[in-house]
Amino acid sequence: MDINEIVSKILKSDLKFALTISGGGSQAIGELLRHGGAAKNIVDINVTFGAGIEALLSKKPEILISEQTALELAVATYTRGATLKHEIYRLIGVTSLSKLSKNSQDKEKHVSLIAVHCADYTKIYSITYIKSRTREEEEWINSYFILAALAECCRIATAADLLKKFSLLEENEFHARELCMISSPIRDVFLGFSEKYLTYSKSLVKSNFNRPLIFSGNFNPIHKNHIQMINKAKSLKNRPIFIDISVSTENKSRLDYLSINDRTVRIISEKCEAIDGIYLTNSPTYGRKISIYSGSDFIIGSDTLIKINDMQYSGDEELKKIIASGVKFLVFNRKDVANIHNVRMDLMKICEFITVDDYLDDGTNSASIRKFANFLENS
Repeated sequence: MDINEIVSKILKSDLKFALTISGGGSQAIGELLRHGGAAKNIVDINVTFGAGIEALLSKKPEILISEQTALELAVATYTRGATLKHEIYRLIGVTSLSKLSKNSQDKEKHVSLIAVHCADYTKIYSITYIKSRTREEEEWINSYFILAALAECCRIATAADLLKKFSLLEENEFHARELCMISSPIRDVFLGFSEKYLTYSKSLVKSNFNRPLIFSGNFNPIHKNHIQMINKAKSLKNRPIFIDISVSTENKSRLDYLSINDRTVRIISEKCEAIDGIYLTNSPTYGRKISIYSGSDFIIGSDTLIKINDMQYSGDEELKKIIASGVKFLVFNRKDVANIHNVRMDLMKICEFITVDDYLDDGTNSASIRKFANFLENS
């Protein structure tokens, strides 16, 4: 099966593709378009770089060429395509992020990442170029890599088999993470058809529990301070505690299915007895969370309290809704957080503050953990 046959089969499928390509692989676009009829399958093509990626994600990536950024871009590309085409079930968002050879003296690590996201699954592939190649050679491999990923989406052949067939890579240069298929309830939350889904619960938790505590966040990853806050809240209140993983959060990218699964598994692996269950929601603000978790109170850090107080985050109407709802916030101090005395008084009145005698934050946070992990991976 040659390139022309692969492209022909892709364009005969009933799937729609939205593509974002950065750093290499643009020849794949030419292969898709030169045969004619691609408009039936290609919803959007975006060739972009640093500033364009930031605009698509609505933030600056922590590390540009990384699995996390590729996955975030795949979800953003899917979402953009869905907005343009009003199609969700047959649409697939595909992102290619690459760092390729600049010249023959370039000794940096060269890598190509492809992330795929659709309504039913997320997958990510990578090529780490071990063999020395020219820029033109790596560019062609990356372009074929994109077409191979599209072919796998169409069930023509696996990307691994196609790359192997053309003998483009050395052994151990290609890697694919296991496909992450998700259940219908998780898909419905992601697509906005459902407000929340209980992905994990202890078998002994009753459905009629009294006023639970909700601890909401990205948990990327969950760490010791999260666990300490949960344990302290349980000892002080003796109420059920549920983790809330939000698919979308204010000013942050939406989560893909691999990330949702990874974070859920990691939380469960902590074996924290104080955690009674894990919910998945699609609620970016606390005004919405309070409506979804009616009759619940919330565990938050002092940094989140300041964010809730920020008019640019919540807006005056949402703040009034939060304050009038009857909700209570159990607030834990966070190290190096700005003075909370600027928080409006009516919001302070619905907060119970945990003193430093009960909980002392040591500055550990998810961002610093990710930064250190990335340093180790690239050192």
